[in-house]
Amino acid sequence: NLVASPSVTNLMASGVNYGATVSGATIYEGASLLSSKYAPKDLSITLSTSTYILSLSDDSRLVDMSGASAQNIVVPRNSAVALPIGSQVMVAQTGAGQVSFSADTGVSILSYNSQFKLTGLYATASLVKKDTNTWLLGGNLTT
Repeated sequence: NLVASPSVTNLMASGVNYGATVSGATIYEGASLLSSKYAPKDLSITLSTSTYILSLSDDSRLVDMSGASAQNIVVPRNSAVALPIGSQVMVAQTGAGQVSFSADTGVSILSYNSQFKLTGLYATASLVKKDTNTWLLGGNLTT
């Protein structure tokens, strides 16, 4: 495993000196990037100001909900949108309209204390597909 902090200028892993420099959370060796399954992933961002239905392209994406009035994220059933198990979709509320989450027919969204609304401006939450039609929802949530 490679371990580094932003102040590290010389990187060693398993006794091998990579002579790497660290810039933020990205580890470089000369001009090439050392890849790791633990490296952070850049998120694409989708902007929405109204009801938003998840699509195949939303895996590893941030859905930025910026509407002035109430908005809804709809999690579709697998037969309509077959996101793979393990898919993660982040959601942020960047407008005044409160964001709520709802499930299509046959879909279960599991959330602590059955909370399905973001708490307010700049609140975030993540949806993770646990099974074919089952999603976990966690984050800054309320009822």
